[in-house]
Amino acid sequence: MLKVFLQSVASQAVARSKVENPEVLESLATLFLQAYPEAMLSKYSEEELVERILKAYQVSRLRKEGEIKIDSVRMDGYTLIFIDNDDQPFLLDTLKLQMEEMDVPYDLYVHPIITVERNEKGELVRVAPSWEEGSKESLILFETRLDPSRVEGIKDRLLTILRVAKDVVGDFVKMKRRLRDAINDLDFYRELKGDPQGELEETGAFLEWLYDRHFVFLGSLYLEDGGGEEGGLGICRPQHRGVPDLFSIDGLKERLSKEPRVFRYTKGRETAQLYRRSKLDVMAVRSFSEDGEPKGWHLFFGLFAKGALTEKAEGIPILRLKLQRILQSMRVVVGSYDYKRVVMLYDLLPLDELLISPENEIEELISAILYM
Repeated sequence: MLKVFLQSVASQAVARSKVENPEVLESLATLFLQAYPEAMLSKYSEEELVERILKAYQVSRLRKEGEIKIDSVRMDGYTLIFIDNDDQPFLLDTLKLQMEEMDVPYDLYVHPIITVERNEKGELVRVAPSWEEGSKESLILFETRLDPSRVEGIKDRLLTILRVAKDVVGDFVKMKRRLRDAINDLDFYRELKGDPQGELEETGAFLEWLYDRHFVFLGSLYLEDGGGEEGGLGICRPQHRGVPDLFSIDGLKERLSKEPRVFRYTKGRETAQLYRRSKLDVMAVRSFSEDGEPKGWHLFFGLFAKGALTEKAEGIPILRLKLQRILQSMRVVVGSYDYKRVVMLYDLLPLDELLISPENEIEELISAILYM
C-alpha cells in the first residue's frame, strides 16, 4: 500500500509540473518521499506532499557547483525551509544545532542524500539513489513553526554557518597536516634539548592520539609570540572572523604569553557552532626556531571525537602519566583494592577536566571520594 501511495504522489507531481525531464522529477520525488518517516506520511494529504515535492524540485533544479541553496515557503501553517548542499560530514548535525541555537522549533526534518548529474548550466539531468556512483548532494527540509517575520534572519544565519562548514571540511586535511608539523616540531625540540622526565615524549604521543581520529578539527591558526596571526584555516579563516560566536583568542593570547610549557589545553569560551553542542576544545602547541628557541604557537580548535570521550583515561597519553604520579603520591599498592578504586575513579572523571586540572587537585578529589 505504501509503495502504491508514494508512486501516486510522485506521478501527480510530474503531471502538475509539466517539466521537460519528467523522469528526473519522478526520481527526485520518489527519493524525497522515501526519506520521510513512514509513521509521519499519514498526516499529509497527497496534495500536501505534491506541493512539498515541487518546492524541493524548484530549489534543486538549478544549482551551480559548490553553491549553497536555501529557500523557504509558508505552507499548511508551517514555514518550510529547504536546503540543497554538497553532501559533507556533520551537515545535518550542524543544521539541527543551529536550529536549537536560534530557538527554531521544528516538527520534522527530511534528509535524502542523492546522486546527481548536472549539465554545464547546473541543471539536473539525472537523480539516483545515494549508493550509485556520482556527485552526492544533501536535500534537506525542516518543517518549522517559525514566525514568518524571522525567516530571512534564520536563512542568513544558516547560509553563513554552511559556508563556514564548507571551509572546515575543505581545510580538514590541511589542519591534520599542520598538527603533523607540530608533532615534528616537538620531536625536533626533544632531540635537541633532551627529555629527562619523559613529558615531551608523552605530549607528542598525546598529539599522535589526537591525530588518530580522536579530534574533530574545526579550525587552526598560527600565533606568533609577538601577537601576530597567520594561516587561518576552517573557522579561523579571515573571512569568518566577523561571524558571531564562532571563536575567539583574545584571552588565550594573554595566557599563552605567560605559558612556560610546550603544550596547553583549554576550553574555549564559545560553544561550537558545528557538529555538536559543546564548548570548543583548544590545543596550543609550541613551535621552535632552528636553535630550539620558542617562537610561536600552533593553535587547533575543535571537539574531541565521541570515541575519545569513551576511552579510559588510564590509557590516554599525558593522562596516563598523571595517573601514575597520583598513584605514587597516594602510595597505594599496585593491584590492591585501593589501587583499582583509584584507577576506576580516575577513569570516571571527564576527559577535559583531567587535562585541565593539576594533579594535586585530582588527587584530593579522588581521596575525598575514596576515604569518605
